[in-house]
Amino acid sequence: MKIPPEYNFNSNIVSSLQKIEANRQIIAIFAKKHALEKSKFLQNAVFKRAFYTLCLEGEKISYIKYSLENLASVQNTKIWNALNIYKWIKDGFVYKKKLTLGDLLYLHKLVMQGSVRVKEAGVFRKVQELSIIDFTKEGVYAFTPPGEIEAHIDKLISFINSDLEIFIPIKASLALYIFMRISPFLEGNGLVGRLLFFLVFTRDNYLFENALVVEEYLYRVKEEYFHILNDEKDAGRFLEFMLNIISKASSQLRLILTEKAERVLPDELLPRRKKILDYILEKGTVSLSELKENNTEVSGRMLRYDLANLMENKFILKRGNTRAAVYSARE
Repeated sequence: MKIPPEYNFNSNIVSSLQKIEANRQIIAIFAKKHALEKSKFLQNAVFKRAFYTLCLEGEKISYIKYSLENLASVQNTKIWNALNIYKWIKDGFVYKKKLTLGDLLYLHKLVMQGSVRVKEAGVFRKVQELSIIDFTKEGVYAFTPPGEIEAHIDKLISFINSDLEIFIPIKASLALYIFMRISPFLEGNGLVGRLLFFLVFTRDNYLFENALVVEEYLYRVKEEYFHILNDEKDAGRFLEFMLNIISKASSQLRLILTEKAERVLPDELLPRRKKILDYILEKGTVSLSELKENNTEVSGRMLRYDLANLMENKFILKRGNTRAAVYSARE
C-alpha cells in the first residue's frame, strides 16, 4: 500500500476546501462574540463528539439518557472514557507536537479500557482476522498483513507529522483512510482511526474552536461511510466524501452561530425547552400528544408556548395545523 495514497485533486475537492476554510474563519469570529470557549454549547459539542463516535462503534445508547446534564449521575463508563481520551488529545497535542508510535499504542490502550480483550490493548495483531462491526453487510477487507503492520504504521506517523500535505482536512481524512486500511489491532480500529482524525486537526491547529462535530454527520450516513471506506482502490472517493462531510458540519455550525447575531444557542435554552428539543432530536418526528406524555410536569398551554419559541428560534419545524401535526428538528 502506498502511503500516502495518490488521489486526483479535482474541482469537488477544491470546492469543499474553499467552503471549509471560509466556514472556519467565520466561525472563529462569531465564537468570540458568543464567548464560545466557556459556553454550554461548546461543552455539549465535546459531549456529542464522544457520543456519536461510540454510536459509530455500534453502541446502543440514548442521547437523552446520557445528555451532558445527566452524565455525572449515570456514569456511563464508555462515554466518560471517550471524553477523557478526546481531552487527552486536545491537551496533549498542542501545535505541531509530533505523534509517536508510543502515543498510538497508548491511545489504543485508552480505547480498550473495560474491554474483555484488554490484554490485546496496545499490541499489533499477529493474525489476519479482525473483530468487525458490519453496517453494510460487506465487511472491511484487504487489511495489511501482520508482518507489514509496523512498517506501514511508521509511514503513517511520518505522514501525520510532516508538512507534506498542506491542507489539514485532506491530511486528517487520509490519515483515517490509511489507518483503517492497515487496521493494526484486533479490535478498536474504527474508534482509534476517528481519534487520529481529530488528533490531526488538533496538532495542526485547525479545530473550528473545538465546536465541530464531524462524528454526528458520519453517524447520519454511516452505511455510506463504511461502504466507501471499503474501497481500497480509490482513496480519492473517500477523500471527497469526508471533505463533503466536514463542509456540511462546518456549514451547519456557521449557520448556528451567524444566522441570527442574537440567536439563542441550543444549550442556552431554558431547561424545559432543552428537554423538548433533545426529545425531538432523538425521536426525529413527534406529535403533540407524545410531547405531552414526555412532559407531564408542563401544562398543555406552556408546552405549546415552548414549541412556538423553539420554532421562532428555528430549532424545530411544525408540519400540519390539526391535532395530527408533528414536530421535527430543523436541518
